[in-house]
Order: sequence, then C-alpha cells, then structure tokens
Amino acid sequence: MAGVPFDVVKPLETVQTAAAARELILRRDEFVACAAEVAWFLESRGRELSKELFRAWKKVIRHGSLPPSQPSLDVFEKCRECQFKVSLAEARFQECIHSELAQARSALLESAAKILPAYLVFADAGMRDRLGHQLSSAIPPSRNKEARAHERHLLLYLQRVSAKNDSLSAFGPEDWGKVGNVESDIRLSPKLGISQRETFLERWTAHAAAAAINNDPDGKLKIEVPALEPYAFEVVCNDVRKWPASPVRDKWLSVLQPIAELPN
Repeated sequence: MAGVPFDVVKPLETVQTAAAARELILRRDEFVACAAEVAWFLESRGRELSKELFRAWKKVIRHGSLPPSQPSLDVFEKCRECQFKVSLAEARFQECIHSELAQARSALLESAAKILPAYLVFADAGMRDRLGHQLSSAIPPSRNKEARAHERHLLLYLQRVSAKNDSLSAFGPEDWGKVGNVESDIRLSPKLGISQRETFLERWTAHAAAAAINNDPDGKLKIEVPALEPYAFEVVCNDVRKWPASPVRDKWLSVLQPIAELPN
C-alpha cells in the first residue's frame, strides 16, 4: 500500500495563527461598528466639537489613524478601546504567523526530504534537482515568490501522498478492496517503508516486441502475447529462445535479452 499517515501534515498546522486571525477579524469588525457610531455622532453633533477635533475624528473613522485623547465622551472612549484592541490583535497575529510559519516551513522541508523522493519517479528533473538542492541546507531559503510556489508544490505532494491516492510512484500499482468481519484466509501484515521490491516490464513492451517480430520479413514463426500475464515480456523472450537455432533467432535474442535485463 502506498502512502503515509496524516501525521506528516500535523506539524504543518498553524493553529495559533488561525486563532489570532479570527480574533483580528472580530476586533476589526468591532472597530468598524464603533467607527459608524462616531460617524453618526459627528454628523449629528459635530458642531459641538472644535474644528481640530472634528477633523481628527474624521481621520480616525476614514483612515484608522490614532484617535485624539479628547473629548472623553462614551462614543469616543469606546472607539479608542476598540482601536487599541485591534492594534493588540494585529501584533499577536504578526507574532504568531512569523513563528508558526518558520516552524511549518522547516517541518515541510523535513517531511519532503524523507517521503517525497520515492514518489518523484515521474516528476521532471527540475523538481528532483531543486528538491535535493533545497533540502541539502538545514535553514529554509528566503521566502520569495519562487520559494512560496515551490513550497506549495511540496505541500500538495504531501497531501496527495497522505490521502493514499498516488499510485504512480516507487510503490507501483495498487489495488482497492474491502475488508469486513467475515473469516478469511487472507491476513494483512503491513510494514513500515518498502518491505520488498519487484520490478518488471509492463505488458505494452511485450506487445511492441511481438509486433516488431511478426513484421520481420525474415521471420517464419509468429509471436502471441498471453492475456492477463504480468510478465508478458519474459514469456515473449522464452518463446524466441525455444526457436530452432537460426540467424533470425540470434538476431531477435540480441535485441530482446538486453531489454529483459533492464529491470535488474
């Protein structure tokens, strides 16, 4: 079975940052409500203030600038308090995101180094080379636009592997099935990592070889690819070996045998 536990995604969480972001959104919404009350006050009773205070509070509700210390009316005190809570929430959010982002990046690169190489057999050379170069350093690189895009790719790879739906990898093809409570002679004994390897040529290689042999004008015997046979190329090679000794047999064995050795 290909894939890894969801545990590899756990260190990538930014729980505190998410909580701080929700708190910041809440505090900003509160400030917007308070600013609306101040706007209504300025519109209805702004004549009671001096021009300087009126303009200063206008800047507060329009641009979020620092409120003046006077006057001490309830509507203004509430707005000052809301803005102060916004500033605290922003500071908390910045603190969390810088701390957790650094931890998540390190965990991402560490997990990618351990897990992804076995799944990159079909990745382009650029991805493999960059992954190897980036993971050679214990310190994550500067997080520019290119680095962010690359890390998103790594994260998507890890999510896919954790979801157990990546069958094109060093683990080869996989099957799906259902295990119930019925007694069976089948016993599952999963092991960590790769417990055993087997490499063989796919069936299309046998069909390609048979087509070439059957189109040989010098040939006298025809080749058929057996159905439902995973080692079809090996069967084709054995059939050719059984031919009587002849230049045609020697020619095709000289072509087929080097290919048959490739899995080794």
